[in-house]
Amino acid sequence: MKSPSLLTIVSLTVAVFSFDSSAQIIFSDDFESYSSDSELTATWSRVSGTGTSILLAADPTNPSNQTIQQTTVAGRLRHVISGVNPTDAAPLLLSFDFYDSNGGTTSGRQYVEIRNSGVTGGLFDVGLINSVNTGTYAQGAYQARDIDNGNWVQLGVARSVGWHHFELLIEGFSATLSIDGIVDPSFSDRAWNGGASYDWLHIGSALTSNTDAYYDNISLAVVPEPSVYVAVFGALALGVAVIRRRVKS
Repeated sequence: MKSPSLLTIVSLTVAVFSFDSSAQIIFSDDFESYSSDSELTATWSRVSGTGTSILLAADPTNPSNQTIQQTTVAGRLRHVISGVNPTDAAPLLLSFDFYDSNGGTTSGRQYVEIRNSGVTGGLFDVGLINSVNTGTYAQGAYQARDIDNGNWVQLGVARSVGWHHFELLIEGFSATLSIDGIVDPSFSDRAWNGGASYDWLHIGSALTSNTDAYYDNISLAVVPEPSVYVAVFGALALGVAVIRRRVKS
């Protein structure tokens, strides 16, 4: 079996985000338990695309590891969760691994989304898109969306081929995004309207793309000590982090 993913380590004394023993894991999936498409879609319904556009696939760097691939054809998977409301006292941490197949030589529409099924307010997307509403679009960097405050935002973290780790911390009225342990200031502390009761997780954009992408190790947790994570994010921004590695057994 695949070993648990190692998240950002700031120092020997600072807890890893998702491994904090006080965190409440709402949902996590490393996609190793599925042996067929029917088993996958019993947990992740295919709401767009087909079994050839978004599907179980081998990790391009390690064939023994199983992931989700979205091809350049439209596709989306959905997992339904019980409604959860992030607050300042108990924010949500959405994390996942993303394999960028070309590192910015082509644009893409590939992302993970968290949203409320009944309204668009509070919707967040993280990954790749081919245009932005805030900032100047840069194909060689990543993008994210906060639909309550500027919609798609151009990020500053440069793309590169390989696996990357994304963490979105959603508090009561703000959100902070890190990529490979680096807090992106373009998205850091983004305001939103609050009050969202999240019940849908999406993998894949349901849109065509110029870029193949792979997804792994998606997790959603309540982290009850936000001040710790704010301090960690600050340390990361100062460059004292040791970036996580993907470790397989």
